[in-house]
This record gives sequence, C-alpha cells and structure tokens, in this order.
Amino acid sequence: MNRVLADIAVTSMLDACLVAAQALVLNSLGIPFAAITAFSGIGAYAVALALGGSWIGLAFAALLTAVTLAGFSFLAPLLPQDRYLLLTLAVLGVLLATAGSAAGLGGQLGLKSASTLLPPQEPLPFAVAAVLLFSMSLLAHALIGRSEFGLAVSVARNSRLDITAKSFIPVKRITLVCFVIAASIAMLAGVLRATYSGRVDPNQLRIRTAIVILMPTLAAGSSPLRIGILSVVFFAFPDCFAVLFGYDATSLAYIREMAWSALIIAMVPGNVIARLRTRIKVQMAAQTRY
Repeated sequence: MNRVLADIAVTSMLDACLVAAQALVLNSLGIPFAAITAFSGIGAYAVALALGGSWIGLAFAALLTAVTLAGFSFLAPLLPQDRYLLLTLAVLGVLLATAGSAAGLGGQLGLKSASTLLPPQEPLPFAVAAVLLFSMSLLAHALIGRSEFGLAVSVARNSRLDITAKSFIPVKRITLVCFVIAASIAMLAGVLRATYSGRVDPNQLRIRTAIVILMPTLAAGSSPLRIGILSVVFFAFPDCFAVLFGYDATSLAYIREMAWSALIIAMVPGNVIARLRTRIKVQMAAQTRY
C-alpha cells in the first residue's frame, strides 16, 4: 500500500508541477498559454537522449527550447488571444508529429530513459524529488507575488488592457523571465517523469494531455496555496479513490473532468465581473492622468 501511495504521489506531484508552471504564464501574466507539456516533453526526450549517449540530440533539444521560449514570449503581445492559444496547441501538434515519426526519437515506441542513479519504478526517492520540485514551484509563486518583480508582472498583465502601462516596465523582458521560470519547472518535471517510467514516448505531447493540465490551471489562479491544493487533489483523486474503494480509476478520471468543467463554467460570471472592474479602474486612471 505504501508503494502504491508513493507512486500516486510521484505522478500527481509531477502533474501538479506543470500546473504551477503554466499558472505563472496563464494566470499571473494573463497570456493564453496551454502548451506547458511541450517543455516537459522536450525535457523528457532530452534526458533520454543524454542517457543514450546522444549529445548531439541533447544540444538540439537545448536549441529547440531556446527557440520555443523566444517565440512564445516574443509573439505573446503581438497576436490576438485566440490566435496565440491556437499557436500554442499547434506547436504541440508539430512536436507530437515530429516525435512520433522521427526514427532517432524512437517513433511511436519512444526511447528508453532508465537511469542507474535513480532506478525506474522506485517511487520513494522519486516522491521526495517530486515533492521538492513542487515545493520549489510554489515557492517561486510566493516569492514573485511578494516582490517588486511580482508588481511588475501585475503591471504587465494590465498592459494587455492599457497600452500606456507598457511605458512603465519592460513587458517583453518580464514575459521572457516568466516563460524561462515556467519552462525550467516543466522540463525538470519531464526529466523526473521520464526517468521514473524508464521510457519516454510521444503521448506526453498529446493535446488531450495539455487540456487536462489546463483544467486545474484555470481554476487555481495565482495563489500558491490554491495551486498546491487544487492541483494535487485534481490529479490524486482518481487513483486514491480507486485504491481505497476499488473503483475504476479511468472512469473516476472522466467524472473528475466533468465535475471540474462544471466548476470552471460556474467561475465564469465572477471572472467577467472582475475583468469589467479592472477595465473600469484602468479607464478611470487614464482619464485622471489626462
């Protein structure tokens, strides 16, 4: 039983790390970003290539990460929100097709990613590593929220409604920093997931996986406490309930997603009212200045 619960802790914490990473961009910056699994997938394939001795592949993964980060952060203020969201999902589609068809990446079967340092399927050491990474991701949210950089992030978010706010802070630089932090967390989560399972395959890059990560991200907001509780409960519920009461975990996952979708829909009126209040405050501030 302890081993099973430790296995659930590993998988739930690693998925929760992706929620925390994506919340930094989606909720804190207000950028409609839904492709955090792209960075976790790159991290997973990078460690598999490194363990296989392919340093050229590792260098290519680093280059791909840099290009993807630069592209996402540069295009964020230039594209409308709907097109930017489609762009993030399209990038996932391209990465999925590339990983599934490239012989050097193992095709649909993927690559072996077992490590001698942390043997795969040994949940206790990976549970400790996953908890540490998740704690670091929540700490990043807490530090950003209570620092001057957090204030700059808030101004960068408001600049999407008020273009005059861009003159006060370097929005592009702040956006890039947030993307770098989020991508670093996601890539470390991908590395741990790959070494824990002992194999990496294109399923990590599926759009459905990205949508499942997106659901708790939308509900969690930018509060570290809410991100921590909601994301862990979201991912641990089906497996824990199945272990304790004997129900099918897959069916419970569908029930969880339906209930969570209803919760997100219920949150829409409150979010609309909050955005309207923010817009009114911004317009009143602009009128006061002029």
